[in-house]
Amino acid sequence: MVAEATDYTINVMHSELFLKFRKELEGLRVDINLEFFNYEVNDYEAKLVLKPLSTDRSNI
Repeated sequence: MVAEATDYTINVMHSELFLKFRKELEGLRVDINLEFFNYEVNDYEAKLVLKPLSTDRSNI
C-alpha cells in the first residue's frame, strides 16, 4: 500500500498567481506548478515535475 499525501499552495502577488499541486504516487512525487502573469497580455507557464522519493520520505 502506498501512502498518499497531497499539498496545495497558493501564493498571490501583485500581478502574478502561483498554484502548486503535489501528489505522491507509486514512489514518485508529482508536482504541477502553474504560474499566471497579468501584464499587458495574459500569460501563463506550466511545469510538470517528477521526482523519485527518498527512502526516508517513502514511508510517510
